[in-house]
Amino acid sequence: MIIVDKHDAVTLKISTEMSKSKKLDLDAYLFIPGELGLTPEVMSESEFFYSSIHQKRSYYSDKILLPLVHSRLAQRGRLSSTQYRVSLSLFAYQYVIALDRAVSQLNSNSDNVTADEVDTVIELSLDILKRLRRTIPYEESIKRYYANIDNYLSWYTEQKFLSIIAHLTRDSDYKTIKERLITLVEKEQAHRALNHYNSPKADTDITRLSNKMRLLRRLIEHPIILNEKVTSLGNNMKRAVKGLATGLIMVIVTITAVSARDYWGEITASFIIAMSFIYALREIFKDDLRDMLWRWIRKGKPKWRRRYFDPSTA
Repeated sequence: MIIVDKHDAVTLKISTEMSKSKKLDLDAYLFIPGELGLTPEVMSESEFFYSSIHQKRSYYSDKILLPLVHSRLAQRGRLSSTQYRVSLSLFAYQYVIALDRAVSQLNSNSDNVTADEVDTVIELSLDILKRLRRTIPYEESIKRYYANIDNYLSWYTEQKFLSIIAHLTRDSDYKTIKERLITLVEKEQAHRALNHYNSPKADTDITRLSNKMRLLRRLIEHPIILNEKVTSLGNNMKRAVKGLATGLIMVIVTITAVSARDYWGEITASFIIAMSFIYALREIFKDDLRDMLWRWIRKGKPKWRRRYFDPSTA
């Protein structure tokens, strides 16, 4: 399954779920208006690849309640802390992605959103948070990790509910939906205050709180986002092609020089002019021949390779 989301005017997000075969062919074509003047002189192919195309691979599980089962096992000491962290992070990450997608759909179609659709998102979100908070681990290190996850999910849910309020149309249902969402936002704030998740300074300073939540988001993603290593392919072949092109040009230049020497018999002004002309042609066609051979050899072959490693074992 492939999901395409447009985040803004220049950002396009393509999400895919790998099948059991772990093999997926995806062809993406970019159509750029000629009026933009985007040429290799403005931005090279390598620069565009490294600066504009970002990929992220994460674990995925359709067993959405598995982390809750792992939480109970962790309580009984039958599950390692690493397994618990990975499971809980995966649960939180998939909840965040699902909530973000659901709220984005509501906001993009805010003119036709009904109260039932908003209620569905609210009920699902509250049910997931309730299931998460039903089982709190006893071990101190795992409990701290759970607190960080719960802290972020509470804050993120609050932000998404506020986003729904900001995008709702001012119709007859607006006041009712707004009051309910505001009540839920206040409950989440009270939940974080009751558990002392954030310091008083963080609660009153929006910048400090936002920075902390970014760190917590990275904490969630760390166990489940695979580490990436990008390798440029064909470097040795490129050197060989460059050497081959240079060698072919030098063979032609040498044969021409010998023929010219035999024709004139001795070094004359005409011979010097002819040799200058030959070497000028060599400089002109050397790069063109190299590029032509390179395109012919690498046609249809990948130019970069990405390798992914498990963050806990790499």
